[in-house]
Amino acid sequence: MDAVTKSFEPSQTGPGRVFTRATAILLALTALLILLTGCRDEQAETRERSQDFAGLLRDGRQAALDPYGLYRQTEAGTLEAVAATAGLDLGRCANINNFWCLKTPGGAQWKGQIGADASGHAAFVDPVYSARAFARLMRIYRFRHNLVTVREVARRYAPPGDCIGSLSFCPVSEDVVIGPDQPQRQVGDQVITYSLTRPGDGFEPKPSEACSRPLLYCPRGINRSEAYASTLAAALGLDSIDDDIALFDDKGRLDFKRAQTLFQAMTRFELGADYAVDPTLIRRGILMEARDYLQENQRLY
Repeated sequence: MDAVTKSFEPSQTGPGRVFTRATAILLALTALLILLTGCRDEQAETRERSQDFAGLLRDGRQAALDPYGLYRQTEAGTLEAVAATAGLDLGRCANINNFWCLKTPGGAQWKGQIGADASGHAAFVDPVYSARAFARLMRIYRFRHNLVTVREVARRYAPPGDCIGSLSFCPVSEDVVIGPDQPQRQVGDQVITYSLTRPGDGFEPKPSEACSRPLLYCPRGINRSEAYASTLAAALGLDSIDDDIALFDDKGRLDFKRAQTLFQAMTRFELGADYAVDPTLIRRGILMEARDYLQENQRLY
């Protein structure tokens, strides 16, 4: 041992050892304080983002907070983070951190949901919660409704009477007549009517759950469920839209590889063909959903 190294070796006895112990304790306390401060800062940042987001929604404006984990293909064929693309119109679902355009479930909210737009699309404080919600929806489809084929999933997720980009309206009074010649479907206690023309003065924009006779305006036309199913089948490499997706095994465990493919395909269908979601964000959402379901039900199916 050289003289320089030896000069920094703590003494085994006497004040040097006491000083070393005191220094170690001080350093440990300092590290703990830094760690706790960092956790508090992260929690405060999350709360602040949530409050800003919720405030913007209450004001009737789309959230101006940059999403993350969403990418779009450029003209050069590369993927670019959308938050870094100035002036890009992401559409209403991406702007509320809802990469799968999920609606608010009847009488409840998804975990991480902080509001909804005028058509009932859920707004999430963080997009990972939209991945979690989509994973939960797929579990419900499989084990509650026994939907196993692409056709069944597509018809439930995008019913042929429904439409993408729908805007929800409610009659201003019970006296307002909704045209009986327009397509309708019964959902619980509600009769939902679909229209290809924007409603007139007898209607006001409101979430569909706010009235018993909602009218959904479909500016992009009625869903083409069969085409949706064909797109998903092609992405999954299935021969037919009546093939089993095989998303879950018989113990309720989700196949990550197939899930990634399905999640990405449905994002492209909802947001646009050029979009993709960070696979890590999808995996985080899937793991969150499985953990929560297991804690709530002590099983996965």
